[in-house]
Amino acid sequence: MLAPSDSVAAAQQFKPEVSIRSFYASANSARLDLSPMDYRNLVIALYLEAIDARFAEFRAQAGSESRASGLAFDIALLGLTGAAAVAEADEVNPFATAAAAFLGARSAFDKNLFYDRTLPAMFATMEAERARVRTDIVRAMKKDHKTYPLPLAFGDLAAYQRAGSFEYAIAQVVNRAVEAQTENEAILANALTACTFAEDMEASTETLAELLQDEKDATVRARRIALAAQEFGTPEGATPDETLRNIGIALDTNYCRAKDREAKVLDIQTKIQAMEATP
Repeated sequence: MLAPSDSVAAAQQFKPEVSIRSFYASANSARLDLSPMDYRNLVIALYLEAIDARFAEFRAQAGSESRASGLAFDIALLGLTGAAAVAEADEVNPFATAAAAFLGARSAFDKNLFYDRTLPAMFATMEAERARVRTDIVRAMKKDHKTYPLPLAFGDLAAYQRAGSFEYAIAQVVNRAVEAQTENEAILANALTACTFAEDMEASTETLAELLQDEKDATVRARRIALAAQEFGTPEGATPDETLRNIGIALDTNYCRAKDREAKVLDIQTKIQAMEATP
């Protein structure tokens, strides 16, 4: 396996402004005697190797760093992976500035928590996105050079590179938190607006109770309870009292709006009348 510096050096020989011009040249001699498709795939492969090498180096360094190290490393750690895979060594990710401000209050930074939980979670997020983008790139390499030209490939390589950055991981975590909050707020709003106050459902609840419990004939009562249990999909094999309790739970869980509950009870009442009208 090539050293990260070797991989980066190999990719740097095919900088976009040079390789794109060669890609569109009419003669294969301008592309190392390769066809446009083969040349494009060579450039892509070199960049993938350089990006992977940089990311592996970064991950190894982050994983082996001692928790006892100075805060300066934490700032460098947050900034390192944002550097371009083929960038000069002195390029600094602007995110490091924000990281410095965020981590400036040392008392607010739990190093153990960062290394034990936050860092692995962020790397998992990066790896998942890297795998997704890389799969798309590899699939695209099977297309002809006109369908998937080199400039488009460079755009995808940039996305692959960004997928291995803390900026991406943090953005994903924030986005998921916002989505979860929005979803929970929607669930709460639905629960508050969809259900009816209990006093507005007493009539239908009492009607069902009378149908299932007030009948004096035990055989008729058992048949009614069995029909209702089937309508509500309650578990079989329960005692009559357990079945009635399960019916009540299903009624409250699935029919919390007065009009829905009234409709369900009326439907059961109609089916009971039809059943008992049959000889």
